[in-house]
Amino acid sequence: TSALEKAIDGVLATPSAQTLYRRAIENELLSPLTRDARIGKYIIDEVRTVFLALPSYLQARILLTAVRFENAKSEDTASVGNTPEIVGALVAQGGVVAAKLAQVLAEDPNIDPTYRNVLGTMRDENDPMPAAVFWGSIPRPVRSRIARLGQRLGTGSVKQVYRCEFSDEKGCDWGMCAVAVLRQHVEEEALASLEALSFSNELAPVAKRLGRLVYGEFSLFAEGEALIEFATTSISTGRFKVVDVLHNSSKVLVEQMAIGEGLTKALDSNIKSVEEMSATKKLLAKYHNAVLDAFLVSGLIHSDIHLGNAVQSEDVNGEPGFIIFDIGQFVTIDGASRLALLWTLSSISNVERRTTLRAIALNHLGRVSCLTPAVEESYNTPKELRRRLENAYEEAIQPMENGELPSQRTAYIMFLRAAEKQQISLPRGAFPVAKLIDGIISQQEDLDLELVFDPKIESFLRRNITWFEYASVGWKSFRYLL
Repeated sequence: TSALEKAIDGVLATPSAQTLYRRAIENELLSPLTRDARIGKYIIDEVRTVFLALPSYLQARILLTAVRFENAKSEDTASVGNTPEIVGALVAQGGVVAAKLAQVLAEDPNIDPTYRNVLGTMRDENDPMPAAVFWGSIPRPVRSRIARLGQRLGTGSVKQVYRCEFSDEKGCDWGMCAVAVLRQHVEEEALASLEALSFSNELAPVAKRLGRLVYGEFSLFAEGEALIEFATTSISTGRFKVVDVLHNSSKVLVEQMAIGEGLTKALDSNIKSVEEMSATKKLLAKYHNAVLDAFLVSGLIHSDIHLGNAVQSEDVNGEPGFIIFDIGQFVTIDGASRLALLWTLSSISNVERRTTLRAIALNHLGRVSCLTPAVEESYNTPKELRRRLENAYEEAIQPMENGELPSQRTAYIMFLRAAEKQQISLPRGAFPVAKLIDGIISQQEDLDLELVFDPKIESFLRRNITWFEYASVGWKSFRYLL
């Protein structure tokens, strides 16, 4: 990477080379995007600004992808229909920050659904480290116990994983394990990319949240601790198990191998019978129930239920279940915050509730939220907080550009964004809950699963409503609205 970066910087040192390079950016990278009327000029300008601030080796990867894409398409086939595919391919070359940015943008209801789908389902592409580099990245005390380096299991935006055999002869009886180390230069890449985003008026405010998402994955020790803690929760019981963590330190994570069939493959209609898929779907619905129960009972938010994070297997009794080997990030929130977020989700779910349950939701949010330090002290009062919460709520439920009212998922995301603009600090589980909702509801819709989200929330709120709240809504309204 450093050699490529120096070479590119050296080539671009002359004015003529800079002119040619900028022309290539306009013709090969930006011009294909202008074919789609949904991508406005201001977006093109933002892309140009961020791209030019990226490290040169990332610029090279992205630009070469754009050139290959254009060369593979004739003028007859290059059309608006290809543009989302081009965007996905370019973002996939942008590294770990680009991958997280795609996830954040996929939550934005103002982005065209086609692009939201591309950004929400894409996985970043990373060149794997050579086996020798991977081997050298394993700390010596762990490496000395390994008898054999097996096949590479995967290369993600942050880490690379190999199958490794630990030997009794070397004082370790772990057997075959999955060993993960951080990708080479991933931290420097993330720092440079986040700095590049600060040059964009639109994306600079998002950079801080992206930083929390990205930096939270750089400690493999913390990831191992999260898996260990997650294994003690109500989710990891019965048919759903978390792999054993055998070693975790800042630069390496050793897990028990998760032996089984990937859920994506288990739900592939091209290779599975209707009966096999039906059984897997029923198990997935039970998993959704377990995840929601953990949130409702103990405030545990497991916000990354991606199908690629688990395999389907059978226990010693032949009972099918899931083995979870990657949980991403999860948080646990207190009862007051949990109640506030649940009332907000329920109140924002349809037109009638947005009037009837609004006051209850904002009352709960007012108890667990505050204004950020950016607000002048003289304005930092409960009354001002309530006014800004009202403004954010009102903005979130306004009709969209097509005249339709936003759905529950859309309205909730818009409320979170509006609250940020109003300089409100919501409970720390507010954004993870949004990801939890999106993950469960998307899988329910895509796979035609049993709908469990709203019924469980409503049942919980019925049990926890106060007499004052009950009276403020009215018996008939409460009966039919909740």
